[in-house]
Amino acid sequence: MDVARLIVCAVSVVVLGVWAQSQSSIDVNFFQPINDLSSNMLGVAKGIYALGSIWAAIAVVLVLLLLRQFRIALRVGIAAAAAWGIAELVNELLGTHSIHGLAVNVRYGDGPSFPVANVAMITALAAALSPFAVRALRRIFFAAAVLVALAAMYLGTGLPSDVLGGVLLGMTTAAAVLVAFGSPAGKPSVEEVRAALADLGYDVSDIQRASESIPRAAVMDVALTTGEHYRVDVFGRDQRDAQVVAKAWHRLMYKEPGLPVFGSRIQQVEHIGYTLLLADRAGVHAPHVVKTGVGGPDAAVLVTTRQAGRPLAELTDDEITDDVLASVWHEVDQLHRAGISHGELDPLRIRVDDGVAALDDFSDADATGEQFWIDRDVASVLVATSLRVGNERAIAAAVNALGKDRVGEVLPVVQPAALPAETTKGTKHLSKELKQLRDDAAKATGVEEVKPLTIKRLTWTNIGMLAGVVLALAIAIPSLEGINWSTVQEQFEDAIWGWALLAAVFYPLIPIAWATALMGCVNQDLPFVPTALTQLACSFLNLITPNGIGGTALQLDYLHKQGVPLASGGSAMVLSTGVGGAIQMALFLIAAAITATAVDTSSSSSDNASLWAIALVAALVGIVLFVPKIRGKVVPTVKRAASDIWAVIRTPKKAMQLLGGDLAGNLLYPALLGLCLLAFHQRLDYAQLVCVQIGAGMLGNVAPVPGGIGVQEAALTAGLTSFGIPAAPALATVIVFRGITFAIPPFFGFFTLRWLRAQGYA
Repeated sequence: MDVARLIVCAVSVVVLGVWAQSQSSIDVNFFQPINDLSSNMLGVAKGIYALGSIWAAIAVVLVLLLLRQFRIALRVGIAAAAAWGIAELVNELLGTHSIHGLAVNVRYGDGPSFPVANVAMITALAAALSPFAVRALRRIFFAAAVLVALAAMYLGTGLPSDVLGGVLLGMTTAAAVLVAFGSPAGKPSVEEVRAALADLGYDVSDIQRASESIPRAAVMDVALTTGEHYRVDVFGRDQRDAQVVAKAWHRLMYKEPGLPVFGSRIQQVEHIGYTLLLADRAGVHAPHVVKTGVGGPDAAVLVTTRQAGRPLAELTDDEITDDVLASVWHEVDQLHRAGISHGELDPLRIRVDDGVAALDDFSDADATGEQFWIDRDVASVLVATSLRVGNERAIAAAVNALGKDRVGEVLPVVQPAALPAETTKGTKHLSKELKQLRDDAAKATGVEEVKPLTIKRLTWTNIGMLAGVVLALAIAIPSLEGINWSTVQEQFEDAIWGWALLAAVFYPLIPIAWATALMGCVNQDLPFVPTALTQLACSFLNLITPNGIGGTALQLDYLHKQGVPLASGGSAMVLSTGVGGAIQMALFLIAAAITATAVDTSSSSSDNASLWAIALVAALVGIVLFVPKIRGKVVPTVKRAASDIWAVIRTPKKAMQLLGGDLAGNLLYPALLGLCLLAFHQRLDYAQLVCVQIGAGMLGNVAPVPGGIGVQEAALTAGLTSFGIPAAPALATVIVFRGITFAIPPFFGFFTLRWLRAQGYA
């Protein structure tokens, strides 16, 4: 939960920071009713606003120290100090908003700024203290944060977006501290569970934590005065999967079907009870539901019978007989016939008592009949049993229970990403073992080659793409500070449109250049016009698909129709991309070295954009060269690319086409940017244009949106302003340039694509 909150809030702060600089009418309309209130409340507002000062945080920390809550005091102090420090730093970088023409009553401070430091501090204080505080105290801090936010708008220290930025920054720092130092996760204590059971009418004689655990609940073994023994699962107020943000994050990042995003704790408990009742009706050996309800401090309680037996993970190899395996598969089959998937069928949830299997812990069960979860159950049991008794016995037991066809259907799900964590815990080289299991099962079931199901997960590539977007926005925010649309409109009115028209006339040279490079990547002689039109059609497909997937597929199809084998076509695409990237990087480094001394190094952080880019590239090169694991992966790839390039270079015609085409394509874009700049009475040296355009292109390429929409515009504007171009003409130039090179070509690309298909070229 804390990790999800940290990532979501951190990204939101950046996005909101960009929006806050625009001072939209929505922002102002929400701000003015509060800011226009009578000045009679000035003293009260200042007193409330002081609740968000650093002194208030120090007072809270001192109280916690006096109460000997040292660990809580450390977390709260670090979160509050970090929120305050970051907010003040950002305020220093961005300065106050320009309020010219706005009816803003600045009653305190220098004017509205993003984010509001006092709001960030009180929010961080409340969020960091929340997991350790009772509900009444949490509500008090929540009310204080709301009052400080309202006071900030009344005093004129922040617009609504600035206030919301403070809230998100406070939540970000608090989440970071809780991730670093840990939090109690809101699990009810033994005494809270006892009180909850008393509210439900149970007279408890003994209660203790169970040896089994559920990550999202407190699990207790309870003995009543009447002699009954029950298992009690209690989901507290901060139970993670009952929180909307955590489940929404999980649904977004893991793309798992059937995951309910909304719902209360009691609804989840009742859902578990419902699946247990369905399982009992189907004859599955599982705990019996005794009662569900709410008791104590809003704790959702599930009371069930205790499931006898020992977990499969604790059985010796000799105890896992063929009869035990058959019993396990019988229970799984019965459960699935009832339309229920367990969700976490690992060796701890499968229990065996006197040779008879039973299923335990239905906290992740699903009764919708979603096929993915049912297949995942089968794959989980197959892997869990194979790791204990070997592939041959595990596959034979599964086939005897389910049949060859059913086992063959689930083999694509037999992969690490689809399995419960406990199933594969402590197993090394799992990918190899699972591949062998798939191969053995495919032979036993008569299934042809089995490829793992593609399952989306958050990867380092995704994180790198996100970091690229954040970097671009961080560079661009200061450069957009002085822009307002009225001045941009004036730039368009005074523009010399002949230069822009000339840029549009020259644009077709770019797809011609890329076509020439593609012709140099294959041994066959490709027809010039269809190859060039294919590049133009790619502009349409790349607009509607992320990361250039559509354009790549079209080019592979085109090469195949021209008699190029698929393998050779793939190698050609890799070669073209590799050579183009190498040329692009070389041009950027050369241009950056030439222009480094030309950057205006004044106080604005945006003025150092090029220097930051150079430092970033240097750092990446250093990481590649000096980190063994990364060097071991990158260097061989570079060597192979160099070998392919050398093979092409040995054929002069192909070498000229490949290198000349890629070089021309990379040099034409900065030239067009320069023509658009001339349209607005501005100019830069060509090396500076290369540095700006290629640097922005690199950042746009890592953005997880087609064409780097938004990111490239921001980065181009930041780059131009870093070389002294005023903000208004810089933005106007970028709008025209991106219109000519990105927005207009897909219109023609659509019709070009239809022509290519009609003529049989694609």
